[in-house]
Amino acid sequence: HPELGVPFQNWPYRDSSGYIIGYVCRFNTPKGKVYRPYFRDEKSTFRWKFSISPRPLYGLDVLRRRPNDPVLIVEGEKAVEAAKRLLPDWCIITSPCGAGAAAKTDWAPVKGRIITIWPDADNVGLLYAEKVAECCFEVGAKSVSIVKPSPDVIKGWDAADALADGWTEETAEQFLKKAEPVKSQMKKLKPLNLDEFLALELPPQEMLLAPFLPLKGLVELYAGRGIGKTYLALGIAYAVATGAEFLTWFAPNPKKVLFVDGEMPANVMQDRLRQIIGKDTNC
Repeated sequence: HPELGVPFQNWPYRDSSGYIIGYVCRFNTPKGKVYRPYFRDEKSTFRWKFSISPRPLYGLDVLRRRPNDPVLIVEGEKAVEAAKRLLPDWCIITSPCGAGAAAKTDWAPVKGRIITIWPDADNVGLLYAEKVAECCFEVGAKSVSIVKPSPDVIKGWDAADALADGWTEETAEQFLKKAEPVKSQMKKLKPLNLDEFLALELPPQEMLLAPFLPLKGLVELYAGRGIGKTYLALGIAYAVATGAEFLTWFAPNPKKVLFVDGEMPANVMQDRLRQIIGKDTNC
């Protein structure tokens, strides 16, 4: 690495066929350990960043080779390698770059699989487990369970610590039997036929600025430079904020408005707003 030097340790990431697509590297620094991704880009050149989005799972090749085995998800590559020694009958995987990056990972390969999650023994680990469970359900995992470490273990305790503590295959298997099933929080969609859809009693659509700007709607103003887009947008915003009329449109009820402008100087914005507001005291 240009700044961190030679990695203390690295873990190869492979695609489902076993081809190495990158590494996650650990560096020991005076401020502690840090991790950096080193992945191939679209030209197969290695770069110090994730060139793949969403990010791949660590253990894709194992998932493909063993399609019928239960899947164990742990937190971090080091924990994966330790868990492999304790649980040889399981497919053991993780997502890259820490607990906070679970949602940036491609979880599609676990579709249809039986999943158990073994989080680190801390609050961050539990949040990771909950997020991973959600991700697994989103891609269609058959079932998801979470096993919670004992409150007696040290903070951050994981599979690597279990191995160091002298756990055997039997100890680890017994531990996983304590896993509790997780229920999906996703709402199931119910298909409707035409008659059912037409029979629904739906509330009328609320308008921010009638008749063209509905609540939860999306409108784009497009014109050449200097035509007056900002004047028009400010007029609409003011009308919605005050429940007033603008041109031939009207706002039935005043609403809070957030106006974001990324280029106009503040003093020019002030002048334009004064012209729009005039002597109105309802702003």
